[in-house]
Amino acid sequence: MNKKSLKIIVILIGLISIAFVLVNFFTLIGYKCPWRLYFNIICAGCGVTRMVKSIFRLEIYNAFLYNPLFFILFSIIILYLLYVLICTILRKKYYVPSIKLLYPLAAIIVIFMILRNIPSSPLYDIWPK
Repeated sequence: MNKKSLKIIVILIGLISIAFVLVNFFTLIGYKCPWRLYFNIICAGCGVTRMVKSIFRLEIYNAFLYNPLFFILFSIIILYLLYVLICTILRKKYYVPSIKLLYPLAAIIVIFMILRNIPSSPLYDIWPK
């Protein structure tokens, strides 16, 4: 295994560790979403902490229900990082996404946030009880 592959593995382990620590920290301090707390609006990120906790407990269905959009984005990012790791191990070039992908991604996140706040929307309050 070359240095670049080892570096990617260390980064992945570091990111997982940071996510674990942050989720436990937010749970410990009783963090509440400011959008929900002050404006009674469900933001695009509401449920991500519970989603990550569910992923760590291997409750994949509940994780998806807590925040479907970020669950899908999280899955795509993990798959991309695995692709980069495999290409690095095999010493092949890999595709680096353009920064222009952030514009449609931002639009999707805003649309998701709007849909989560419409009571007749299927995304409105689907969290597991």
